[in-house]
Amino acid sequence: KFLNVDINCIFNAACPGCARQEGHIYRNFNTPNGEYMSISTWKKIILPLKNQLNNIVLCGNYGEPGASPNLPELIDWTANTCPNLSKIQFDSNVGVSNTKFWKKLGKLSNDYKHIIKLHASIDGLEDTNHIYRRFVKWNKVVENLFFLKTYI
Repeated sequence: KFLNVDINCIFNAACPGCARQEGHIYRNFNTPNGEYMSISTWKKIILPLKNQLNNIVLCGNYGEPGASPNLPELIDWTANTCPNLSKIQFDSNVGVSNTKFWKKLGKLSNDYKHIIKLHASIDGLEDTNHIYRRFVKWNKVVENLFFLKTYI
């Protein structure tokens, strides 16, 4: 009934204490960066479970869910395939991808309000966000939030 899965190992932030870090600032280069789950692999995982799944969490232990370029398609397909699904949840620093991606995700969030639960994980404000979400560009966070909010 509950699936907790990381759909990528793409990340833009270097957050202190994260499993992807060595110490407080340096990326652990033993951790891959740049791969994301294909839609065909996602379907292979979901199809056998489609009638049992109630909740899906895109956990982001090693990847930033918002960095998967196919995330809107994964969500749309899943919402239309799993009849008992009540929640697809993920956190994002919202400082990844582009405005086209966030517009598409925002529209899906509006279409599937009862299912999609996006937590924008924004630590601090413009003058402090870089301390907690290292290498995340504040202007990009604000721009993406604007486009996301436009559709929700």
